[in-house]
Amino acid sequence: SLEARQALRYSYVLKHAAGEAGLRSSCWLRRVQPAIGELEVTTSTLESITGLSHFSAAASDSRIDSARLHATPTKCLVQMDLREALAHLVALAPHAGLAGQLSLAVRLQTQRLHCVGRAFVERLEAGTLEEDRFFDFLANVMPTAFDTASQVRSIASAASQVLSIGRRVFGWLNG
Repeated sequence: SLEARQALRYSYVLKHAAGEAGLRSSCWLRRVQPAIGELEVTTSTLESITGLSHFSAAASDSRIDSARLHATPTKCLVQMDLREALAHLVALAPHAGLAGQLSLAVRLQTQRLHCVGRAFVERLEAGTLEEDRFFDFLANVMPTAFDTASQVRSIASAASQVLSIGRRVFGWLNG
């Protein structure tokens, strides 16, 4: 997830650096922009399902700075209220395979964005953005790891199931 977020940050910088002509090019519109969107959706879903926000909220609520958290993580964990985060993990346990699949999808899409982004930069620097033969070749050599529409539907369905289980666990813990 961290590597994917870093790749997304790079792609947003690339978007700014590409300028108006680069963003209107078919290379950007047909390859780079869709890869960014797919990675953003998959990464956000993985972070949501794994409960990353619960751990972030617990760290924030305990007012522990990141330097101290990295220096002494065990001592900091003791000071955090991790009830929600741990309940989320308990609810996720039966669906750990889904989290693994999402993690693999994020890694594959991150690699794809790196590859397409590098090719875009090379084309931008060479002034050959409108020549799509290379990108057509790239699409055949490194196809999308999965059909995005069907994967997003299955991810949304699984996320709904995980959230439903989480609600039951949270209700049980709070009740």
